[in-house]
Amino acid sequence: MQSEIFNILSNQKRGADNEIQLTDAMERLSNEQDFFGFQLKGLTFDCGSKAGFIEANIAFFLARSDMRNHVLLY
Repeated sequence: MQSEIFNILSNQKRGADNEIQLTDAMERLSNEQDFFGFQLKGLTFDCGSKAGFIEANIAFFLARSDMRNHVLLY
């Protein structure tokens, strides 16, 4: 994503759930200039929510061979 997105985000009004929405800023940027990205193949998590943050951490530690057993024992 181009660095110009940060200028847009710094002036972005709050959107859904009273949060600053990256997708809104991406749409604004795409209306102003060419916009580049790629489709992620893999897991995504909403780390803006408590549950999503926990899910991301669990998935991260389960994927690590040195931490997996600690999580599974818990």
